Amino acid sequence: LHSEPQYRHSLGQRMRRGSKIGLRISRGSNGHRNHCGINFHECTELFQRIKSEQNDGKQVCDLIFNELFGEGRESVTAEDIVQYFLIERQGNNDATTDEAKNIIRLYGSSGDGESIDRMSFGQYLLSAENDLFDPAKQRFDESVLNESLSEYFINSSHNTYLTGDQMQSKSSLEAYAVALHRGCKCLELDCFDGDKTGAVVVYHSYTATSKIAFVDIVRVVKKYIVANPETLPIILSLDNHCSSPFQEMMAVILKKELGEILYHPTSTLDKLPSPRDLAGKVLLKGRRTSGKDDGLSETTKASVDINGRRVSLNDRISFASPLKNGTRFAKDATETPSNSVNLAPELAEITTFNTVRFKDFSSAAALPVTDMVSVSESKFLRILNQNEQNVTLWKSYNRQHMTRTYPSGTRLDSSNFNPVLHWSEGCQMVSLNYQTDDSEMAINDGRFRENGGCGYVKQSLNNYPGIMNLKIKVLAGSCLPHPFGEPSGEVTSPYVILRLHDVTTTTRAQKSEELLKVEERKTHTVQDNGFCPQWTDAKEFAFKVESPGVAMLQFTIIHSDEGFIDDKMCLTAIPVRCLRQGLRSVQFYDRNCQHGSFAFARLLVSVEIEQHIPWK
Repeated sequence: LHSEPQYRHSLGQRMRRGSKIGLRISRGSNGHRNHCGINFHECTELFQRIKSEQNDGKQVCDLIFNELFGEGRESVTAEDIVQYFLIERQGNNDATTDEAKNIIRLYGSSGDGESIDRMSFGQYLLSAENDLFDPAKQRFDESVLNESLSEYFINSSHNTYLTGDQMQSKSSLEAYAVALHRGCKCLELDCFDGDKTGAVVVYHSYTATSKIAFVDIVRVVKKYIVANPETLPIILSLDNHCSSPFQEMMAVILKKELGEILYHPTSTLDKLPSPRDLAGKVLLKGRRTSGKDDGLSETTKASVDINGRRVSLNDRISFASPLKNGTRFAKDATETPSNSVNLAPELAEITTFNTVRFKDFSSAAALPVTDMVSVSESKFLRILNQNEQNVTLWKSYNRQHMTRTYPSGTRLDSSNFNPVLHWSEGCQMVSLNYQTDDSEMAINDGRFRENGGCGYVKQSLNNYPGIMNLKIKVLAGSCLPHPFGEPSGEVTSPYVILRLHDVTTTTRAQKSEELLKVEERKTHTVQDNGFCPQWTDAKEFAFKVESPGVAMLQFTIIHSDEGFIDDKMCLTAIPVRCLRQGLRSVQFYDRNCQHGSFAFARLLVSVEIEQHIPWK
């Protein structure tokens, strides 16, 4: 009721005249109200009747009820639900009366527990129990966590410490806490010698970003694991620019603060351990041996135009340039880049994953399974473009080894790249800028909503042969939020954009970028109704999915602001392999992957899936 101002100011009036719109107020034998206010059922009934008024008494849910069960009926039994809804409409041929009775138990209002009326059935259609994202795939399943780490997508963050852009934003401990609570399992730390503090510090080199203490980050990670002892392994990706004495200090801090939580690699492994084996542990990723520049750290190779001067972020000389806000930044010439550092044995011996130079896949595959490739998005594409066979070779490499990819250094605004192509190659750690609330981050959030948001999702790249055809129709919305999550604002006029993020397998691509396929469809605008919009004459949108194992379906609701730039209201993304057919609800989330102010925001959609092969 808070989504549109015209409903907020009249709520009291509508409650007082509840009987005029057919609201049944519960009363005792003396004729007085049994309690102050209205109970839950009375509130939902009022809610539904306001919706009906707004749409001139023609609700999509009523039309669906009539289509399923007949116009003359006001309630239906469990047997009706099984036959006409669960089997015929939802495509669940294994449906049982127990499932139908559970719907009645949760949403029925008849009191007899044997039937559900049309209004309550409409509530179920928009509920989380009827989610388009299969609830079974969202639940945590420990049994799928017994394979090698290389067989999972791992929720990963890039430059985790930053709260904004890559040049001037604040570094924050809170950013690590937020990332961990969002399910992130690979955190990045850019480590440098402290200047006046004498401590190891973390910040973005060659920029004006602020510094935070390495030890404080380690303590944040420890506190999270102490509070969540069964959490799956957390990987600290160390971009190490420290001199030997400070590296020794890092090793002391890690051992002292983490204790038994810190994983100590032992002998050479033939196969990486499983997430389940490493639960409650912290693993380190870094470079165990020194070497010449291999082009892995592209962040330090970028250059930027500042006030007309082209500055290389790889320069090791001292320099200072005025920034927009009048501040200046300088690079200490004594700082040592990670690609030429002599690593301290104390730190090397507790580092599990060794980042190595990429030469070719034949050489990389012959290395120990704990040696891994870490490349920027631009180098990832260059490697794919070098040779047609590299598309297949990278997938083969990732079956036993690990790959981490991250945004190129030219993304100074902390924007993100589309992770779907990287997932299609089996890259386990596709690291994104968590602080940026963009479409790409929503895709990442949707991927890792699988398996209880634990941060590890089993890959299924080869479990979906053939092509999947989707047909989707957007029918209605409910309680859509204002743009940017604002609690109030003008009346909204929503439309919905559907995007399929897929990887082609049937088209011969000239460049690797062309392998990524993004198809877009858009509904018409419903004017002045973000509370309960309906698209009764909506088109049916068809999509051909070529890589169901990694493809993502994204829903974005936009406010059409005539004469101005349209504003995003909310968005969500669902793995195609987790879709359910039939009449389904689409749930929305805030930027921290929780419902928050979007708790009641819903879309009602109709989905048909052809050639659907269940997720293995």
